[in-house]
Amino acid sequence: MLDRILRSLLLVQVWLGSTQFAFVVGQSLRDMIIKLRTRQRGSGRESSVLSDLISPSAKN
Repeated sequence: MLDRILRSLLLVQVWLGSTQFAFVVGQSLRDMIIKLRTRQRGSGRESSVLSDLISPSAKN
């Protein structure tokens, strides 16, 4: 019984760690895309699609 509890706690910890990691990666990706967009205004279509893909995760 205790073994099962410990295992589920470890799973929760891993899950929290991975969501935190995904959030950090999303933040840095968004920053990179913002920099790219400000640098090259010519190809606006491509970068706007990318930002539309990433912005929903940023609102959370």
